[in-house]
Amino acid sequence: MLHADKLICESLIIVEYIDEFWKDGPSILPSDPYDRAIARFWADYIDKWFALVVQLIKEQEEDSKEALKEKIYEGLVLLEDAFVKLSKGKAFFGGDNIGYLDIVLGCFLGGLKIFDTVGELKIFDETRFPRLVGWADRFLSENVTQNVIPEHEELMKKFNLLQARLMRAQEEDSKEASNEDLVVLEDAFVKVSRGKAFFGGETIGMAATSDLKLIGVKPSPYVNRVQFALKIKAIDDYEFIIEENLHHHKSELLLKSNPVHKKIPVLIHNDKPICESLIIIEYIDEFWKNDPSILPSNPYDRAVARFWADYIDKWFALVMELMKSQEEDSKPALREKIYEGLVLLEDAFVKVSNGKPFFGGDNIGYLDIALGCFLGWLKVVDTVGELKIFDETRFSGLVGWAERFLSEEITQGVILEHEELMKIFNLVQARMAATASKESPYVNLIQFALKIKEVDYEFIIENLPHHKSELLLKSNPVHKKVPVLIHADKSICESLVIVEYIDEFWNDGPSILPSNPYDRSIARFWANYIDKWFDLVIELMKAKEEDSKPALREKIYEEGLVVLEDAFFKCSKGKAFFGGETIGYLDIVLGCFLGWLKIVDTLGELKIFDEKRIPGLVGWAERFLSHKITQNVIPTSQKLMEIFNLVHGREIFNFVQISTAASSK
Repeated sequence: MLHADKLICESLIIVEYIDEFWKDGPSILPSDPYDRAIARFWADYIDKWFALVVQLIKEQEEDSKEALKEKIYEGLVLLEDAFVKLSKGKAFFGGDNIGYLDIVLGCFLGGLKIFDTVGELKIFDETRFPRLVGWADRFLSENVTQNVIPEHEELMKKFNLLQARLMRAQEEDSKEASNEDLVVLEDAFVKVSRGKAFFGGETIGMAATSDLKLIGVKPSPYVNRVQFALKIKAIDDYEFIIEENLHHHKSELLLKSNPVHKKIPVLIHNDKPICESLIIIEYIDEFWKNDPSILPSNPYDRAVARFWADYIDKWFALVMELMKSQEEDSKPALREKIYEGLVLLEDAFVKVSNGKPFFGGDNIGYLDIALGCFLGWLKVVDTVGELKIFDETRFSGLVGWAERFLSEEITQGVILEHEELMKIFNLVQARMAATASKESPYVNLIQFALKIKEVDYEFIIENLPHHKSELLLKSNPVHKKVPVLIHADKSICESLVIVEYIDEFWNDGPSILPSNPYDRSIARFWANYIDKWFDLVIELMKAKEEDSKPALREKIYEEGLVVLEDAFFKCSKGKAFFGGETIGYLDIVLGCFLGWLKIVDTLGELKIFDEKRIPGLVGWAERFLSHKITQNVIPTSQKLMEIFNLVHGREIFNFVQISTAASSK
């Protein structure tokens, strides 16, 4: 929006600017600070919820669509409940008259009717959402909506054009992806054929299969698989090359040996790399043909074994998803799927083993090591109580098999001891908990605001993510995340919403946000920008693919720091802080991240504090961190580095390799 030659961007920010500048008409936002904070919370929620609706329309995979629909309906249930609470029996979210939340949700009604029409969603369902349906009818009949939302027929026409455009774009993407795949295959042919007519050489067949090396890490079950196979074949004359730092600094050898996935394990035999654990096992069995065989000799039995090996990998991925899940609501469904898998595996064991001790019969075979490699980590899962996997009453066959497998000679010295795996697991848990308490920059942001206003408070430390307190779940039932401010038994969620609430309720101290409506809207715009920019920094630190990092660094510098440097000069107007002579809203919004940004700078992933490129921000950061409000709030660099090392230290890297796609199968 352009007003008096000033630009205001972002729809929610524009609405607040309009409400604050033109004060003589009816208010759009509630007048009470708490009600205003609640309205801002739900406005943000509605935007994110509608993004799921748009994602559903674009989605091509049916399985993904069902999951999205479930989330969308869960959102509608929450919005139905929110309407009841906020409207207090009146016609609109805003009471007797249309208000902030009415226009925030109401602006989407035209589009939602389209989705309802095309049958992707049954949004206007009077039996499930009677109050929202009634509200929508009233909203669309109000004078303010006339000649604003386009007619249904016009929207349908645009929707159909959009769908056609999406289909064309997908066709182009498919062609481009196919071309990329052909380039990879072309390169593979040149390397494998060695100038001969076929992949197999002079004749059609598989690629041709001294020194033997295994690249991996000890706690990875996928690496353990390969170790089991080598022990079965009595091959102990190989070099085990431990990949020291998988997450950030993959070795040249790994990158050269597995240039496609850049993951472990990799077996290098006679200078030839073989990747993917199940493929490596088959290679070992085929190259070293001495007894015992690992795969069954019968083609059908071999096919069945391959089927179940693939199933086991997918099943274990569910186990790791459960362990990483922070949403309690999603856990029961995951547990159910995991137990369904165990029932199938119990039945498979009975059928495949034919009454013998192992899947492979009298001796350990392919499926034994495919499932057995996970037993160490499954015992950890069992110990922490997320699942009762080793349940003799339900899975007697598997429990007996597991005991026999772990007592076999080939497992000794391969799977780490239970205490060692528990130590790694607890380090991961400590990492996850640390980011949700005192070291959270979003919590620090609230602490800054309270210090500016000189407000005393009780700081309740939450032990996230696996043991969320009843107080947190009750106070933030929607997102179940920190920070939450509880004031006079009322809960306010989302850090930026909380800061505005603090500024509006305790209005006798120094202001945090600017008093001028335009300056306030600009501050809100940049606060939102800073949050999204810091997400890029986090994405860079989590990135596993080296190829993706240069583009992220470019975005962080050119689309972030350079832009923020310019914003600082414009907002500060030559003064010490974004807020002028004193610390204000944008100072604490960006300042809360400074501790972690220094860690990123120290590690060399980014040169953030570069005086030559961003002298204004570097000077500002020094002044901010020396200010009294930052003392005893931002943790020391030593403390943050300890946390970072918990996250990214060698043991954690190893666990990450186990629990994510970073481990090659």
